[in-house]
Amino acid sequence: MSQISHRVFLFYFFIGEKYGGETLHRCLHLIGRYIVVFFLWSCDQNFSTLERFEKEDTVLVAVDAEPPEGFNPVLGWGRYGYPYFHSTVLKRDAQHRILPDLAEWARLSNDGLVWNIKIRTDAVFSDGITVTAYDVAYTFRLAAQAAGKIDLSAMESVTVQNKTHLKIRLKTPQITFVHRLTTLGIVPRHAYGADYGRRPIGSGPYRMVRWDEGRQMIMEGNPFYYGKKPSIHRVIFLYLNEESAVAAAKANRVHVVKVPQVLSKMTIYGMRLVAVRSIDNRGICFPTVPYTANKDMNGYPIGNNVTSDISIRKAVNLAVRREALVQGILEGHGTPAFGPVSHLPWEQNEAGFQDANPVAAKSTLSRAGWKDSDGDGVLEKGQTEARFTLLYPSEDLVRQALSLAVADGLREIGISVKVVGKSWDEIYRLMHTHPV
Repeated sequence: MSQISHRVFLFYFFIGEKYGGETLHRCLHLIGRYIVVFFLWSCDQNFSTLERFEKEDTVLVAVDAEPPEGFNPVLGWGRYGYPYFHSTVLKRDAQHRILPDLAEWARLSNDGLVWNIKIRTDAVFSDGITVTAYDVAYTFRLAAQAAGKIDLSAMESVTVQNKTHLKIRLKTPQITFVHRLTTLGIVPRHAYGADYGRRPIGSGPYRMVRWDEGRQMIMEGNPFYYGKKPSIHRVIFLYLNEESAVAAAKANRVHVVKVPQVLSKMTIYGMRLVAVRSIDNRGICFPTVPYTANKDMNGYPIGNNVTSDISIRKAVNLAVRREALVQGILEGHGTPAFGPVSHLPWEQNEAGFQDANPVAAKSTLSRAGWKDSDGDGVLEKGQTEARFTLLYPSEDLVRQALSLAVADGLREIGISVKVVGKSWDEIYRLMHTHPV
């Protein structure tokens, strides 16, 4: 993987899809990023609109995306963080320690197969109905049947003993199943339906007041919440693209806005910049099988005759100048990364290597038979030229800048890269034939 450690919010890469027993992608990790956020800090100008909201204990936040499936935990909402409309069986604190949430306690049997769970008796959904073990079991069964973004394939069964006790049995011991207990928000069996994601009812610290899709979502504190009440009573999320979000911040119409690292040197009067560490990263995912007539399950073509050559992928990994990308494009808000777990406790340091090494990259290609026979600066191997198209989501300034920089650097080692921006829908159709 050829990646940089460039950490920002709720994006992930397609890693390791399988087709006919073959891995279709290898992701070269480049950078890990920090989330860069502007916060309002003073009211020296005419902040009359924001002052009115502050008096009402309301915060306006500009965000760039809303969940297409709605706010439905069964379909994946909240799996990357705390689902604020919903409670979870267990939760993590700021130090990532696991604590009880809906559960008074949750105990794993000695053989690692059964979670015994006791549900608290004071938890109430935002419609006033008490949460029971039946709701927890219903949620886990529903998520397992949905076979969506929540992986419950390790779960064998859920058994309710009474209103406050249940057992979750696993097929085989899997200690990481505890993550499902900390992220799957519990839904009410009495109020779940086809449009649940648009009108969620939960027992979390907030309840949804209104969602105008594509424009805004308003939430406020849940009066029935059993835990500590939120310090901010009302939050309005405004769904804005990067350009509109920055304009709103400059016009003093939002309290918080996330900005791309390429704009982090910008000054917005009355706001301060905060860089927040995250575990997001950016990299290039390469098709790893040759092009054939085969198609994936959706009928999209598969394969790339250039990137399927492992020497090409190794050479890119060696040639990319990660630190230069961090400093030149991310304005220092990131760190080089050499894999999906770079800078995490379980990173294997011995898997690292020396990047920014065009000499080693050229040697790798030469040993694999890639040569510039016609002197045009692009390597060939038989009838195949070292050319490919690199796709990026056209609305993402950071991915665009990274793609262009990588393409420019690869010219030095004889690889020609055409950089093209596409919508995510287009990328999903093309990602098995072109690097992304």
